[in-house]
Amino acid sequence: MKIYVNKEISNHSIDNVTGIVLSGNNFIPPHLGLVISGNYFSCSANSVKTNVPFSRVFNKLKRRNHKLLIAELDIPISIQKSREIFNDYGVLCDDKTCLGPVKKTIEFHLNQNFKSNFIFELLPVLEEKRIIKSYLQFNLDAYISNNCFNLPTYTKEEVLGCIRELQILNVR
Repeated sequence: MKIYVNKEISNHSIDNVTGIVLSGNNFIPPHLGLVISGNYFSCSANSVKTNVPFSRVFNKLKRRNHKLLIAELDIPISIQKSREIFNDYGVLCDDKTCLGPVKKTIEFHLNQNFKSNFIFELLPVLEEKRIIKSYLQFNLDAYISNNCFNLPTYTKEEVLGCIRELQILNVR
């Protein structure tokens, strides 16, 4: 999926941003979260994070030299309802992926259901509906040409393998 990147993320721009957060070393697959007015929500293999200041998450990702892309959303999202959705979804296991609570939150606030199983399927649908306002990036300069970034595709097996690997690392 080709993404037109509008600007780089700065400490100032993250305080009020609302959008889908894609992060990781290589984006195969990316970890997905949601930032709402500068508050971060995420379900991972080891924990559920709700209402964490995104500035803390951003600084941690910078220290780890991770890549970051935010699809800035042009819809109001309730922090309270998002907390409920993410907590109900819980820690990732079995067939649950980090896309689940992000997608459920957006579907709830739009009162629509989407048939997408991957972020590279969901983003074009949201673009078509004009729900994505812009894309912000950090540490992707080497992968951007003419303001465009190619979001890699991946399989469900790669996602589940990544989750299993993180669960094993957490046990050690």
